[in-house]
Amino acid sequence: MIITITPKIKKIAFSWPHGTGKTTIMKELLLILPYQPIREVARKFITRRWINLATCSNNRKTDFQITLFREQWRVEKKHNSFISDRTLYDIVAYTKEVNIDFYNIQLEQLKKNPPDYDVIFYLSPWEFELEDDGVRFTDPAFQRKIHNNLLKIYEMLGIEVVYISGTVQERLEQIIKVLV
Repeated sequence: MIITITPKIKKIAFSWPHGTGKTTIMKELLLILPYQPIREVARKFITRRWINLATCSNNRKTDFQITLFREQWRVEKKHNSFISDRTLYDIVAYTKEVNIDFYNIQLEQLKKNPPDYDVIFYLSPWEFELEDDGVRFTDPAFQRKIHNNLLKIYEMLGIEVVYISGTVQERLEQIIKVLV
């Protein structure tokens, strides 16, 4: 029997580097939470446009990050409640690695007009092995850079996140405790 939980929190976002199990968590949460999912915006753009981020030029990566930022913003703004597998802050953390000027522009945009997440859950990337799915980066050093970028962004902007860890079941329990 599936029990649906009606949480008081309306806008939930997950923030963590690639390869940390967010797809698994999202699938499980959507079985019990009545939310509009915002999933894999980056992956959709990568696969639709056949972008290989590991080998394309920094100009192409910058264009991708700008487009991704705008699309994530657009999708989030059209829903009163959602659960998203990424935040705008995540996108900015990746932008820092390809174009520092656009990183600073995006960061300023978020300072002036921050997204209105009710809660951001953060999971450090060290609990699972990176899987090569043909899309995500598999370099642990790059994953660590994104992790560090995210932590610096949250510190600079004074953003509070809820850290979760453990098995899938333990993570779900931690998330549900916060939501209800």
